[in-house]
Amino acid sequence: LYEHTNKVKVFYINGGEPMLIKEHFKFLERLVERGHTDVTLWYNINMTRMDDRVLDLWSNFSKVKVGASIDDLGDRNHYIRYPTDWDRVVKNLHIVAANDFIELDITQTVSWMNYTTLVTFWNWATELGIPVSHNPVYDPVFMSPDVLPEDLVSAAWNDIDSSAMPDYMKHKLKSYVNPSSQRGELWPQAQSYTLALDALRKQDIKRVMPEFAPYFPVEVDT
Repeated sequence: LYEHTNKVKVFYINGGEPMLIKEHFKFLERLVERGHTDVTLWYNINMTRMDDRVLDLWSNFSKVKVGASIDDLGDRNHYIRYPTDWDRVVKNLHIVAANDFIELDITQTVSWMNYTTLVTFWNWATELGIPVSHNPVYDPVFMSPDVLPEDLVSAAWNDIDSSAMPDYMKHKLKSYVNPSSQRGELWPQAQSYTLALDALRKQDIKRVMPEFAPYFPVEVDT
């Protein structure tokens, strides 16, 4: 990879989590040592790790873009991106935001688990002055927002329509669920998968996401 850096304008670096990969830091250090820093570093990272070492390295490059992979707020983000610590995520988000040379946004992965809280999340990020972009889940397909029961979709759409989101974003988010091809038949698979994870992790979706309580009547032994 290093041998071809003189031909590269952008390095797009995403998961597995780059901040856990030692070779990632070695690669950046070698680029700095050899003066190959006239490139854009573009990341998707989950904000669980951030330190002076990476900030010092990033400051050498012509442009750094960070897409923070955050899907919901508080315990909900911990549940979706288990076992991330919310306080650490927020602390690291503020650290990155405080460095003017970094172009920061949030890349929110949209699944059925956070489809009903997209507006709340967008409002939170907007208050912080951080733009939000969205990527829908395609695989596994039973995690797509397209599998949600119709009443939850209707509630989410009402929330989106009445929000201050820009129109293009409203249209995009609503397009993630197609009424003519909704995959409601996959909802039982989503339920089974969630209950299996809850049992493994000693969690209960009904406690973290109470809007789903009517759809998960089975109790999880925690």
